[in-house]
Amino acid sequence: MQSLDLANQSQVSLLSWWSDSNPGLNGATVNLHTMTKPLLRFMYHRQALEYINNDEPLTEAMLDIFSSYLECKYVASRTKLRVLSYLTSRAEWDRQEARTIVHSSVFYEITQLLESAKAHIQVQSAGLIATLADRTSGVAPINELNRIVEKLEWLLRDCDGDTTLVGSAVRVLLQIASWALESRVDAILILNICTSYLQSKDADSGPQVIILDLLTEMASEIGGAQSIVSSSVFSEIPHLLESSNADIRLTTMMWITKLTFHSSFVARANVWPQIVEKLELMLHDKGKDMVGEALKLLTLLAFWFRGAEFIVASYALPLKFAVELLDSPYLYVRNNSCSLIAHLSRHKTLLGKVLAANPIPKLVHLIHDGPKKTATGIAQNRPVEAGCRSHL
Repeated sequence: MQSLDLANQSQVSLLSWWSDSNPGLNGATVNLHTMTKPLLRFMYHRQALEYINNDEPLTEAMLDIFSSYLECKYVASRTKLRVLSYLTSRAEWDRQEARTIVHSSVFYEITQLLESAKAHIQVQSAGLIATLADRTSGVAPINELNRIVEKLEWLLRDCDGDTTLVGSAVRVLLQIASWALESRVDAILILNICTSYLQSKDADSGPQVIILDLLTEMASEIGGAQSIVSSSVFSEIPHLLESSNADIRLTTMMWITKLTFHSSFVARANVWPQIVEKLELMLHDKGKDMVGEALKLLTLLAFWFRGAEFIVASYALPLKFAVELLDSPYLYVRNNSCSLIAHLSRHKTLLGKVLAANPIPKLVHLIHDGPKKTATGIAQNRPVEAGCRSHL
């Protein structure tokens, strides 16, 4: 009769026999699971690419297949990133397919990837959810958005200056913020996260420029500009304009340029004196691009009476340097100097101060000897043109 011990023994498989846990086996052993993992990853990746390249309609069955790739731990990160990227492009292309994704099993797996140990997978899944929320009017995945914001805030703190990762994370944050007025996501909270990164002394300039580029995009929209002006990031403008990094200063000026077209920016004119002060310092810069952009931004501020007042006040230093820069060897700088003087002279109550800076002789010289484009710019402004003619 078979003993109880023998009866309870399970049948030994090849895998369990040929392993390190078999004390009766002498010599080197191989873990078959370890051997098969690279092959499994390769096969799963190839299969996933076949489904992606077939470009079939996103049926429920097809999305179940993609869901299995996102769920399986033996699927490589690059495969999951490829699937997420593909679903993002399909959602961006077709609103109906975006809705199909939201109401399928794959959406749950997408949200689970927010907890992935791989930062790039977290960002890609967050970007896909943000796209789905945008394309479906934020109806189904809206509850996940606050979770995304929290996750991306953590990523920005711990990304070790990874430019690509920061750019992706911030793009998702600002994508959410750009339409947050129509959702339950707090756009101001998102912008304050960007502020904390811009304030960080340890942050690299590359990611900061990316944030400023995306803030510039956001400032193009009325709602985005209103959110920016109402958030703490707006108060960072003077500090960014005095950055030691030229790219940050240039990008900040481009960002302010977008904001000047919105009434919400005009309402915050209390910050303008600080901006004018920093721009005046940039007029001493040796780089023509920096000087030209500073003059261009001063010109936009001078369009508004309060901005023009700040420019001609405080010993009129910006105006003084603008007149001196009419002698610049660079056409771009001379043109922007002419534009600034022209905008200032449009305000009748300030015309006397403009003429007191004595720009007329230099403008006359430009009319006689300067390029046609510069002379045309002078002639388009009647007060300046009248002054030039009287001088002649």
